[in-house]
Amino acid sequence: MTESLVTATEEVRKRATDLVQSIMQDEKMDELKKLISGLNTLEDLCGQPKTALASLFGFWDQGSPGAGVKIDPAEFWSKDPLEAAKEYLRRLGRAGIKSATFPEIIAAIRSGGGDPGNEDRLRLSLSRSTYEVAKIGEDRYGLIEFFEYVKRERGGRKKRNGDAAEGSATATSAEEPEGQASVAEPEAASKE
Repeated sequence: MTESLVTATEEVRKRATDLVQSIMQDEKMDELKKLISGLNTLEDLCGQPKTALASLFGFWDQGSPGAGVKIDPAEFWSKDPLEAAKEYLRRLGRAGIKSATFPEIIAAIRSGGGDPGNEDRLRLSLSRSTYEVAKIGEDRYGLIEFFEYVKRERGGRKKRNGDAAEGSATATSAEEPEGQASVAEPEAASKE
């Protein structure tokens, strides 16, 4: 049995190698290599993680960014898809990988025994979770906590002139630089 599996493996590997050689000779592959090289240079200059060629093709193998992160087969079982996605992104971040493509996130949830549910709904949920999740490019996500230079705070609606409630004469706007008085403060001082 083992010998026949080894023979089958070698045959499939040879066919794949032949196909790769054929693709590598295509002029479109030369253009793709140039584009990826340029993209990776720009990503490096911007401090973004480099896009792997495998992720553009949607492969989930050793060339994929999250392939080195181990996922228990039952890790995401019965978890909310958004929470499972954030947990996976957190695991990647701790491994030094700041982001993943949406297909990689879906594959990770499934490999962890989870059900991503409606994929469009999960994609929308990730995009709307702006206090925790950063949407990086068209279909790539990462957690804000791993982008130290990005600051997002929870809070209510920013106050504008005339929006402060009566009796809160010392309220200041979240947009004012430190040390500058708010519109309401001079009024409070004149009443004293």
